[in-house]
Amino acid sequence: MSDFYTLLARYYDSIFPAETEIVEFLAAELDRGARGGAGPSVIDAACGTGNYTDALAARGFDCLGFDASAEMIEIAKRSGKRGRFEVRELEELGGLEPEARSRRGGDRADAAGGADTGGPGAAAGLFCIGNSLPHLTDRGSVRAFFGDAARVVEPGGSVIVQTVNFARFTGTDAEIQLPPVERPDIRMARSYRRGAEPGTVVFHAELSTKDGERAAGDTTLLALTREELVDAAWNAGFRRIELAGSFDGSRHDASGSFLMVLTARTGEAVCGGEATRCA
Repeated sequence: MSDFYTLLARYYDSIFPAETEIVEFLAAELDRGARGGAGPSVIDAACGTGNYTDALAARGFDCLGFDASAEMIEIAKRSGKRGRFEVRELEELGGLEPEARSRRGGDRADAAGGADTGGPGAAAGLFCIGNSLPHLTDRGSVRAFFGDAARVVEPGGSVIVQTVNFARFTGTDAEIQLPPVERPDIRMARSYRRGAEPGTVVFHAELSTKDGERAAGDTTLLALTREELVDAAWNAGFRRIELAGSFDGSRHDASGSFLMVLTARTGEAVCGGEATRCA
C-alpha cells in the first residue's frame, strides 16, 4: 500500500463509520431476498474495514465482506467486527458463487427433501457502495461485475451499487472541491478533476491527523454514467432496476444529485427513478 492508503486504513473507521440512513436503506432492500434459517446471506463487496458488514450482521444478516486491501481486512478481523471477511478483488466476485450456493442451498434442499432448486445463485443480496465500482480498470470489468452478481445472487435477491454522480464533475476542466471530512482525529480534503483519458476523473484526497501525519493520493476512476450502470445491470439479466439520488430514496437528478444509488433485482421488468433503459 502507498503511504496514503496505509494512513487511510488506520483511520478508515473514523472517516467512514456506518451511517444509520445507509444501514436502514440496505437492510430494507436486502431483506426482500429469501430468508434462510440464520437470516439472509448478503455480500459486502469492497467492504473496507467492514463497518457495514458489521452493522448488517448485528441486524441478523449472514454477512461476508471482502476487500482488495489485506490491511483493511486485517483491521476488520482484529477489531472483532461481526461477519466473515476475506481478501478478494472486485474482479473475483464470481469466485464466490460456489460458496454462496453451498451456504444457502443446503437449507433449501433440506426443506424440500431433495436437490437445491434455488436457481443460478444463492446469496440473498449483494451491495457495493462507497463509490467502489469506479475503481475498476475498465468498463468491461464493470459489465463483468454485474454478470458475476447475477450468478452469485439468487432469483429475487437484490444488488445495490452506489457511485458518485459523475455528471457533476465531467463537464468542466476545473478542479471541483468537495466538502472536507472533519473528525476529531483526522481531516480528509477531497476534490475531482477531469482525467487524462476520456470517461475518467481523478480523485484527489489529502489526509492530515491531529498528530501531524500527512499523506495525499490521486486515484483515476471510471466516470460511470447512469446509462452505463443501468445497461450493465440490464444486460446481465436484471429486470427490476431503480436509480435514486441518495440513500434517502430521493429521485435521481443528473444535474443536482451527488450520488447514484442503483438497486436491481431479477424478475419482471419493473423500473423506476431515472433508470431510463427500463422504458
